[in-house]
Amino acid sequence: LKILAGITEPTGGYAEVRGRVGSLLEVGTGFHPELTGRENVLLNGAILGMKKAEIERKFDEMVDFAGVEKFIDTPVKYYSTGMQVRLAFSVAAHLDPEILLVDEVLAVGDVSFQKKCLGRMEAVAKGGRTVLFVSHNMQAVSMLCQRAILLKEGGVEFEGPATKVVSQYLASGSKQLAEVTYSYEESPGAIVKLHTVRALNADKEVVYDMNIGDPITLQVEFWCSERARVLTSFHLLNEQGLLLFTTTNLEVLSQPEYEPGLYRCECTVPAN
Repeated sequence: LKILAGITEPTGGYAEVRGRVGSLLEVGTGFHPELTGRENVLLNGAILGMKKAEIERKFDEMVDFAGVEKFIDTPVKYYSTGMQVRLAFSVAAHLDPEILLVDEVLAVGDVSFQKKCLGRMEAVAKGGRTVLFVSHNMQAVSMLCQRAILLKEGGVEFEGPATKVVSQYLASGSKQLAEVTYSYEESPGAIVKLHTVRALNADKEVVYDMNIGDPITLQVEFWCSERARVLTSFHLLNEQGLLLFTTTNLEVLSQPEYEPGLYRCECTVPAN
């Protein structure tokens, strides 16, 4: 993105960009802490290539979008990081670029502001302009983009419709996680050290792909280095990282402590 925005020179090759570029990469880098929000909007707009008349025409709209009307004449050094980013995003988003480069700026700000940002990018895209959005937020990518490219170690891993690329990305990070084993020395933990976590099908085989119509067994094995009472929890999340359910072996609280040794805790999720 920095190469396309003209911030960084490529060490090899070249990038061809046709059109006026607006970049939301390191938003707020042009803000001066001693200047007020109003002065910084004028300064930042000029840095981004907007004419003075254009900035003045869009000023109220930009401030309203950022939601900082009450503090527009306050020095920016008193703003929270979120307020600064909202104002900077607002200025850049109203630049009306032919190409909009967007990084993870959506990570800052509350839910309502994130929705505004997505709406603004969607409006830019629907207006026949190009939005290049780089993110690990799969919901945003699925909602905003028709086409996606999955990059891995500097190369194109997969390219196609956004929904297919998102599924490929989520699957690639999970394939090796049907079973994870640690030696005692490298295991995370102190009194209780993790040995193995695995997912099993109905035939007790370790498999990554499972049918929703079959029961799934989750196992965790751990060492106790001294007497301890160990409460084990399982959390099941969907592809978007939303928690679907959690379960824990609360009955262990009424049982004797574990003696030192290797233990296995198992949970079976019924079919469907």
